Amino acid sequence: QKLPSTAKIYFIFMGRRVYYSERDFFHDPNDIPSFLLKVIQTSKSEDEIKFKFQQKGITHLLLRNDLLGRFLNNNLMPSQIEAWNRFGERYVFPLFRQGRYGVYELHRRGSLIQR
Repeated sequence: QKLPSTAKIYFIFMGRRVYYSERDFFHDPNDIPSFLLKVIQTSKSEDEIKFKFQQKGITHLLLRNDLLGRFLNNNLMPSQIEAWNRFGERYVFPLFRQGRYGVYELHRRGSLIQR
């Protein structure tokens, strides 16, 4: 309810609970974040990761932090993890965290990534 009506949320490790969303959303068709994995593995920098999220229209992430961290550590090379971490530092702003879950807004140097 607190996200803008124009938000598009990428659900990561949230199971099939997308029916609770009153905003536009995206989730992978299987139980692993294959879109995210492909984005990171095919990107050469944090800026390219940002660009690929923009192309998909994603403005927010809703995820289970502990599962995502383990998954990325098990499936990415160190250089890819570094690019993901730089992306997080530069473009991801935490809005809400409770327990293992978090909502994050994607930013472009201080401004919301636009669709």
